Amino acid sequence: MRFRANDLEFAMADGFNLMDILDMDNIVLSQAAAELEEEYMEDVLLCQAGDSPAVHVAPFDENYVAHDTIETEFDILQDVSFELGLFLEENLQHWVNTDNQHMSEKAKIEYDDRFVPPVSEKEIEELVSAKTNANTKKNTQGWSVGVFNEWRSARAKHDHKIPDLHLMDAESMDFWLQRFIMEAKKKGGDYPSKSLYYIVCGLLGHLRDMNVNDKHFLDEKDGRFAPFRRVLDAKMKDLLSKGLGTKTRKADPILYEDEELFWVNGVFGKSSATTLQYTVFFYNCKLFGLRGRDEHRNRDCDQFEIGIDSTGKFIRFIGRNNKTFKGGLGHMQLANKDIKHYSQDGPRCIIAYYEEYLKAVGSGTFY
Repeated sequence: MRFRANDLEFAMADGFNLMDILDMDNIVLSQAAAELEEEYMEDVLLCQAGDSPAVHVAPFDENYVAHDTIETEFDILQDVSFELGLFLEENLQHWVNTDNQHMSEKAKIEYDDRFVPPVSEKEIEELVSAKTNANTKKNTQGWSVGVFNEWRSARAKHDHKIPDLHLMDAESMDFWLQRFIMEAKKKGGDYPSKSLYYIVCGLLGHLRDMNVNDKHFLDEKDGRFAPFRRVLDAKMKDLLSKGLGTKTRKADPILYEDEELFWVNGVFGKSSATTLQYTVFFYNCKLFGLRGRDEHRNRDCDQFEIGIDSTGKFIRFIGRNNKTFKGGLGHMQLANKDIKHYSQDGPRCIIAYYEEYLKAVGSGTFY
């Protein structure tokens, strides 16, 4: 659908084709498109009935000249034109070059109020970079690529000049990755099987960072890298058979007896600002599953809600993005944390401690 409102041209691509590109549900786009159409027509009729400037709805004819006024609702509907197909790309440059010429002063003001100014390539890159997990970036740009480059340097001593990974074609990449997997070692011995796999994942992430998106050597559907995957699979099995990577490191759980000692010894409580903060920190982990410094550091007071419902008094935590939930396209089927904890009145009613803490902190950052 394409139309012109307040002499500003807009465009929306066909739902079916666009969803093929984005790999999302066709129904979602269809519903969104229908809502936009309904909202737009309501705006048109309101403009017609009120004192605001008339809205001109243009067909796809490039020679079309907008009318000065719109007389009837019938005229509006007659001027609306629909066309199926992806026409956005071919007409985008034309719209960019001409939209300022067609916009009235009032339309420009309304446009600026609704949308931010045109963004630069640098701003886009900064947004993507800011939302990349810091540990992921460290592993891809640091550890994984570092190991691969150290191996390249070692090979260079034997007159084997290996190009940068992102500059290789598929055949060369498959060839050299096989040899890298067979020869890579840490100081003092072999990598555990999972560590070797994580290095490979980091290299794949590095390719994405370098905008190499046509080579996915871990994808079973990409037959170009089938030899490499066979070598990786065999190497991981061999390492596991040697006992490498069989031990799992994990933190010991805090037992009920440990928690009781915190209370008895005054680590938890309201006796000071420190003990109160220790208390809410611990129960943020226990009740709401917060982990890692970033999940605590990025919390705001408005994410906690204290109330009463038919079940009783509760404290509610409404999460945002975290280590395992980023909210992007890959997490469309997931939801943010929304957890309620109920508590009864008493000397250790945890809700009372949260009430005291939130009252002292006020608003803004939780810690």
